[in-house]
Amino acid sequence: MRLLVLIPAYNEEGSIADVLTSLPRTIEPDLEIIPLVVDDGSTDATATIAEACGAIVVEHPRRSGLAAAFRTGLSRALLEKADLIATLDADSQYRSEEVALLIARMRETNADLVVGDRQVRLLSHMPWKHRIGNIIGSAMLRLLRCTDITDASSGFRLFTADMARAIRITSVHTYTHEMLIQAKAFGYTVVEVPVTFLPRKYGKSKLVRTLRHHILRSCGTIVRAYVRRNAFAGRKRVLFITRSLQRRPGGMQSYVRTLLRALRHRPEISLVVLGYGGGRFGLCFFLPYAWMRALLSRADIVHFGDAASALFLPVLRFFRPHLRVTVTVYGLDLTYDSFFYRFLIRRSLPHADRIVAISSATACATERLGVSKAKIVVLPCAVSIPQLSLPRSREGGVQEILLLGRQIKRKGSAWFLESVLPMLLRDDPQIHCTIAGDGPEMPTIRRIIQEKNLGPFLSMLGDVSEEMKQRLYATSTLFLLPSIPVTGDMEGFGLVCIEASSHGLPVVAAKLEGVSESVIEGVTGLFFQPQNGEDCLRVIKKALSKKWQQDAMYEVCRQKFSPDVLASSYLKHVWN
Repeated sequence: MRLLVLIPAYNEEGSIADVLTSLPRTIEPDLEIIPLVVDDGSTDATATIAEACGAIVVEHPRRSGLAAAFRTGLSRALLEKADLIATLDADSQYRSEEVALLIARMRETNADLVVGDRQVRLLSHMPWKHRIGNIIGSAMLRLLRCTDITDASSGFRLFTADMARAIRITSVHTYTHEMLIQAKAFGYTVVEVPVTFLPRKYGKSKLVRTLRHHILRSCGTIVRAYVRRNAFAGRKRVLFITRSLQRRPGGMQSYVRTLLRALRHRPEISLVVLGYGGGRFGLCFFLPYAWMRALLSRADIVHFGDAASALFLPVLRFFRPHLRVTVTVYGLDLTYDSFFYRFLIRRSLPHADRIVAISSATACATERLGVSKAKIVVLPCAVSIPQLSLPRSREGGVQEILLLGRQIKRKGSAWFLESVLPMLLRDDPQIHCTIAGDGPEMPTIRRIIQEKNLGPFLSMLGDVSEEMKQRLYATSTLFLLPSIPVTGDMEGFGLVCIEASSHGLPVVAAKLEGVSESVIEGVTGLFFQPQNGEDCLRVIKKALSKKWQQDAMYEVCRQKFSPDVLASSYLKHVWN
């Protein structure tokens, strides 16, 4: 991974050497740090000293300003194939070694942009006109709801290459405010971290001439950038309404989080997320609020994250007939066993312009509710694909079968323990099963384990952390999803099957409803007939004896089920 540290400089021969020599070259083993100095037409020895200190130097023939130097540096950093880009002033007022603080903050929060907070209000050594200008600029951005950070003028920053490719700095004064405005418009995550800000040792500020000049130029930049924030690349404004931001494990929650992470990096749209992550009680307050926001929104597209959130569609269509409205449906949100709910769904979904079904089975369920087939597009689920497929590792000759997910009746864990596992153990006593996850089916599962004396052959882990889940994928021999048909419920897709396959773990699954599209037969796994114990036994034995090509499994998941593929499909087939 490469980190380019972009340092715009104009006549800073007294300080540039200190900045470059104090910049660490190694912080993490796999992180290469490269200084990049953009000399903005200096008339002194700034460029010569920077080259002597080992920096990449790009020179402007004449002075063009801080924003122009930033644009030049950004282009060069991307040419150098940077993964991360930091900006740092050349006057040695920041401690170069504190770039480690920004990296740690980005790792901790998974943010796209980290801003170094100088804590301006507490700086007695900062000239009063600088301090007032910084406070006014930051307050103006917060007033426009463009950022929550407190030091919007800070030049000490760290951001991703994805963000660097998306933003378009047009200012002739400074880039700091416009960058934050575009970060908000593009849906990037911005955080800050306290940093040290030292008194200036050499020269004086080239950016701030007088207080009046600085405030007028900065305010003008902010207003222009705010007005033009959605003007780049013909970006559509999308209001994304979802009630599935809970941290608890679940297919719908995983789908929404993965989709939003992929979409927030796309320059084609300006994404505003209106989400809810609480319990059922708060939902009765969130949904009316979300519907009112949709009614009054200036967005070009309103997207509802599931069918239950879209019950307001007939009213929205009546008052906003030209607004494009789209919905994602999963399966259970269509089959919920309530007469009143089904009545509302039948009268709401046909008003959508486009409906995303996560599988062909879900698409058929949507058609049965009266939605035209022409309005439905099937887009499979996505998972975050690991950088490399993980090696299988297990103890001795033990064959480890993993059942992972929320333990509800349709997942079929109880059926497998009662009807298949005893037969499997008679043929191969080296089999061991791990059940990870919790749910209402657990009392039945425990009863069957006790009745069938399966305790020595089973591990019950309950809910597991993400780290533990990755470890289970790496140490298991086979992943099993023995789903069974349940009235009033359905398997929308089988997201966990893709997760297992992307880690090189072969899958055996019941060929039921949406699960039939989550496994590539013979490549990522094998199917058996639902609730057919003999067929399940036969297929498990076949899968355990087969030599699986983990690289092929990883590659097919990357091509069909990656978050970028899902995001591109939404942009092309749903919101185009």
